[in-house]
Amino acid sequence: MTYQLTIEYGDDVLLNMGMRKEEFDQEARFLLAAKLYEPGRRNDGRLAMWKDPIVEEVHRIRKKLSAKFDHDIDAICADARARERKAGQKVVDLSSKKVRGPLNRARSGR
Repeated sequence: MTYQLTIEYGDDVLLNMGMRKEEFDQEARFLLAAKLYEPGRRNDGRLAMWKDPIVEEVHRIRKKLSAKFDHDIDAICADARARERKAGQKVVDLSSKKVRGPLNRARSGR
């Protein structure tokens, strides 16, 4: 069984915090989760399982996006490139990044 908690707050809270609604909602979820799963919080002798709300959100978005394109990675990439062109800027630019370490040495044959 799952439950939902609703917290009412006004614009004054957002102004005082200097946050947009989305930022405040995310911060509030994170802080509540951190408090509920802090060390020593459970009293049944087991460690509480930590679920990062940001990672959980990324997983939800990934699943939704994957399903939208029938789990076709080529279609997902094509959509990302189209959105990049429409925005007029690269979403991710790795051209200046150099891979270092064992992987790079294996590729270069050293």
